[in-house]
Amino acid sequence: MHLTEFMEKMYGMRVAHIQPKRRNVFLLRTTDGTQWCVKVVQSTPEHLRHLLQVSEYLQANGFVHCPLVQYDKSGKAYVSWRKKILFVTNWIPGENPHLSDINDWNKALQTLAVFHQHAVGYPLTLVPTAKIQYHRVLERVESGKQIISHLSHVQKKYERFFDLLDVAEDSVKHPLVQQFIERERLDGSFIHGDYNYPNLVFDTHRQLHLIDFDNTSMQGRMMDLAHLLHRNAAWDGPRMVESISTYDRQRTLGKTEKRYLFTLLHVPYPVLRWYNMARRHGKSGSEGGLSLPSRKQLHQYAEYLNSALL
Repeated sequence: MHLTEFMEKMYGMRVAHIQPKRRNVFLLRTTDGTQWCVKVVQSTPEHLRHLLQVSEYLQANGFVHCPLVQYDKSGKAYVSWRKKILFVTNWIPGENPHLSDINDWNKALQTLAVFHQHAVGYPLTLVPTAKIQYHRVLERVESGKQIISHLSHVQKKYERFFDLLDVAEDSVKHPLVQQFIERERLDGSFIHGDYNYPNLVFDTHRQLHLIDFDNTSMQGRMMDLAHLLHRNAAWDGPRMVESISTYDRQRTLGKTEKRYLFTLLHVPYPVLRWYNMARRHGKSGSEGGLSLPSRKQLHQYAEYLNSALL
């Protein structure tokens, strides 16, 4: 059945136009001008049910800057179509932020802090076991050491990251980190999982919305902030320190959160991400294409993290 016919039958919509926007995402316009986001995924019902429930939980908990699920005529949050799963949310018209622009960047940090104020209290009884990942920080450190060891056997220049990883390895055992993990678990805290410009949209009133909760999971909320900083301010100590201050002014960071963030920012995530992406595309992961910071830059970077977070 064609998607237009399917949407009219299952959701009772009078479809004017359906436009592909990106892989498996469609913009649907109805005859009355309403816009909907139709997403078609290959996912387990358990995984999909979790991410939709998280979005609904946020809305109910007062965070309205995320998509809201539209149910079909029979009250289902998602339906089967062409051996895949389809679900519908409101379409948020607007544009992605330009994170190189200081105003957009600060808005992204402030919105993340507000999101984190609401991303708490979620019942673990509703969460698939695979999505409970509070201790994943240890896995991240161990995986980092393995990848950097592998790369260093091929090219000595990667050895410069061992000092950072040694600090991360020591820090992950610190009592403040363990306290943070346990508190986040008891509080039912969760993360967006891919907080970066493609998943952020400014609406027509310049309010920033989060979309695409595919990677949401139960983890320490500083994972989101570390991800945003790694992706947009890698090795830039001054920018990271100022960015952490911007977040902190919106949502105050305690000692345990700072120590956890300190640990995450000592993991060379930009290198690990590049390596894993190269492997997924059939490359060795040790080939060129990645600009590395100098030893001096890494030393200065570490000094800034020490001054800001310890």
